[in-house]
Amino acid sequence: MKNVIILLTSILIFLGCKDNHNSKDILYQFKHLKDTTFKKEVPTTGYSYKSDKYKEKQLGLENIESGFETLQIRLWVDYALYKGKELYVIKNKNGKWSAEVYKMMTERTEESEDSIVSKEIKNVIPKSGWDSLLTNLANLKIVTLPNMDNIPELVDMIDDGVDFNIEIASKYQYRFYSYHVPEQFQDKFWQAKNMTQIVKLIREELNP
Repeated sequence: MKNVIILLTSILIFLGCKDNHNSKDILYQFKHLKDTTFKKEVPTTGYSYKSDKYKEKQLGLENIESGFETLQIRLWVDYALYKGKELYVIKNKNGKWSAEVYKMMTERTEESEDSIVSKEIKNVIPKSGWDSLLTNLANLKIVTLPNMDNIPELVDMIDDGVDFNIEIASKYQYRFYSYHVPEQFQDKFWQAKNMTQIVKLIREELNP
């Protein structure tokens, strides 16, 4: 548990930090953090953000855009041509880690939104344990990966496939970023490779 707390402290360093290649510098910034102004980052383009916020309301989930006391991470999985959707929620609240998996079936509304017609929710525990999961997610830079549209030279011309969207919130920051079929770009862009590995890791660890 001590290792988990240390890792949580490291993860929370993403407050305003865009490059964590030098861990010593980031740790220094965190320990001496003076700017506690809340920071919010959402994509200016793309459908995923609006779509997932619509499903959030239907599921009765709390809105974390104003921050979350400790840490909450969400992975939304949106299939273009399949009615099934997935949501993985990882959070630390009151010093306790927990995870939930949502499996949904949806129907398209006249407004082109996903209306949830059925859902299954399960509380889960990482198969390899919390320390392993959090360490791997931190190593894959889940809190600092850029939105896919912001990666220089990456051009996505693929129409269908799957969108993988990350929401992450701490006390002083909220981020939402999205990747479309990242496995198609992982050979050329390390960010897409990391996202592919993040998705694989979360699904393998948290699927019942």
